[in-house]
Amino acid sequence: MIEQLKQLMIEDLKKELEQIQIEQQSGKYNWLERKITKQKEYYKWYCEIEDKIISLKEQIEKLENIDDYNDLKISFEQGMKILLEHGVSPTLTENDIINLSKKHHNTKPGIDNIDGLIMCHKRSHPPKNDIIQTAKSAGIVKKEIITIGAENKEVEINNYRDTIHFVVNGEVCIDDGPWYDSKYAILIPMRDFLASDTNKENFNLCPGSAYKKGDVKLTANSWLLVPQEEVEEQKRNNPNVNVIGYEGANVSKYAATLIKMLGYTYERDSGYNWSNPEDQAKYTSLITGMGYQAVGHNDSTDMYMESMTTCIDKIGIYLDHINNNPELLNNHESITLLAKQIAQLVTELLSRINGTTNVSNEKVVADLCTCLSIKHHISLPVEGLKHLGWSDEIGKLIVEDLKNKLTSIDKSKYAVR
Repeated sequence: MIEQLKQLMIEDLKKELEQIQIEQQSGKYNWLERKITKQKEYYKWYCEIEDKIISLKEQIEKLENIDDYNDLKISFEQGMKILLEHGVSPTLTENDIINLSKKHHNTKPGIDNIDGLIMCHKRSHPPKNDIIQTAKSAGIVKKEIITIGAENKEVEINNYRDTIHFVVNGEVCIDDGPWYDSKYAILIPMRDFLASDTNKENFNLCPGSAYKKGDVKLTANSWLLVPQEEVEEQKRNNPNVNVIGYEGANVSKYAATLIKMLGYTYERDSGYNWSNPEDQAKYTSLITGMGYQAVGHNDSTDMYMESMTTCIDKIGIYLDHINNNPELLNNHESITLLAKQIAQLVTELLSRINGTTNVSNEKVVADLCTCLSIKHHISLPVEGLKHLGWSDEIGKLIVEDLKNKLTSIDKSKYAVR
């Protein structure tokens, strides 16, 4: 984009220079025809023309050597306007990443001011109708290989994540990681983000994984980064959002570059935190002072319910398998293996929750049994996973295996706090 602007600005200056040189040449002839009757006036006029020509040549030379966006002396918004007025689609390139990584100048307030904060979200599919949908809202289904008995089977699991996650003033997985290959990035000012929902309990603003429950409505101040060949399509799909293209295979590093171009303080993400603890302390003080929580997703009840519901669905797959194959009930070896696999799912659930949600093992199992009873119409006692239609022996196997799993786990991790 820097190169696009440079070329346009240079072209405009060259056109202006050409017009002045034509004016200079034409003026010379006019003065000569009048035999330079007023030499002082001619000299003054000529000097003014020469000064303009020299100034324009200097501006052109300076622009040709600029590699820092801020040296253009225009805001990012002004740059966008210039490009669009010339019919040029703004596109970020590798040069923008390189130039903005060297230095950038903050023009927004600091990170201890809400107007100095911007949210950045990366994803593999674009928003639509100016809305970022949660996986749950969009009805996304995950395909997964699980072992049922002695066989590996591909199954479909509903994605229950009902939150949209952002890094504040930074970019997730900028160098590698699960979101490195994302095609799209969305930026929305913190003020607009918070205004989208009046219920503060629906927000969790940990700087490295801030999120909101439910879909996120994008505003006219939002930015959508897309592959350059998709710009026009995404403008139609998201008519109220600023759409800007980029060159390359994925959006990584471009989101960070756009944050800098917009004049915000850039903060490097390191998991749930910023790499700058002093800035994070200022940010956390601001957010908690406004009445919002700022803890990681793994520490939240949202993660608890997401993990719980997924586990219930997986257990349901095993129960359906048994119900669809009643002969398994007479095969001691097969049903024992299935019972242990079900118990292992509960163990994985406990490991996933990892005690960070202030919930004890006993409550996890109780909630799990209650939800299974509601969703799959199976009566399961809190002390274990016992199918009502199974023999006592099978029920005991499940209960015993589950209890063994629970006692083998470090209970200190799951203590009630």
